[in-house]
Amino acid sequence: MFPGKFTRYVLGDVLKMFLLMLISMTMVISLIFVGQQLVAEGVNTLTILKLFPYISLIALQYSVPATLLFAICCVYGRISADNEIIALKSAGISPMRVFRPAWFLGLVLSLPSVWLNDQAVSWARPGMQQVVLRSIEEILYPALRSQRSYTSEKGFSIHVEDVQDKWLIKPTIWMFSGSNSQLITIHSEKARISVNLDKDLL
Repeated sequence: MFPGKFTRYVLGDVLKMFLLMLISMTMVISLIFVGQQLVAEGVNTLTILKLFPYISLIALQYSVPATLLFAICCVYGRISADNEIIALKSAGISPMRVFRPAWFLGLVLSLPSVWLNDQAVSWARPGMQQVVLRSIEEILYPALRSQRSYTSEKGFSIHVEDVQDKWLIKPTIWMFSGSNSQLITIHSEKARISVNLDKDLL
């Protein structure tokens, strides 16, 4: 009976530590790192809330393996420090049985982790681009009205003299295009920002 109880005891400790760290690390990755970057680019709070399911899925892609490793290191480190391995040996039980909960949990989590990686690439990233593209006017127009310029980390920059309603007055646009990343400059007397959702084009 002792090995069965010990296995459940170790598995319970690993699961509690894993779930606690998984929630914490996913929130940290989602809200601090990704959220800060989105706010810096001018994305409003409502858009971030729309993006949260996609952001969380991408965050889980990184947090699941890291938190599982951390949980196992913490629990097995404590077991070793409390001399529970020596107690098992003195009871005539192989210390290899201690690792069964970790192997079982790793095997169970491997399939959802593969699914998470697949969904993060095939669903979450395109979904984020769609949400940002649909909100691009809400991002660009306030920035252009207040600062007269907007620069994206993707190599897109726009400068205007003024913004009247939805019209950009004397805009200058710089962007990189083509395989050789050639810089393209566009000047105009008046322009408007429009989004083609069918073709994912600005």
